[in-house]
Amino acid sequence: MKKVLSVSLGSTTRDHSTEAEFMEEQFWLSRQGADGDFDRYVQMYRDNDGKVDAFGVGGAEFYLWVNLSALLFPRDQAHPRSDQDLKSGGWQRY
Repeated sequence: MKKVLSVSLGSTTRDHSTEAEFMEEQFWLSRQGADGDFDRYVQMYRDNDGKVDAFGVGGAEFYLWVNLSALLFPRDQAHPRSDQDLKSGGWQRY
């Protein structure tokens, strides 16, 4: 079974897990919030690294540090990204 974890800075009240089958393969899908606590958010990635097959990113930007400069990962306008809020349209281009 493949495991997919979406970690969000958002509320834990929206946490949810389910299992589904896609193309004859079983998946465990989970959304876990950090209630706005960025340190907890980062720790959730560390705790689950190597335990899940894929991560989702919600509510935060990621930076690459090069020569003491923070470079924001560019947002590719050609590919949709999820803001994890299906009530506001789900997949959105940023």
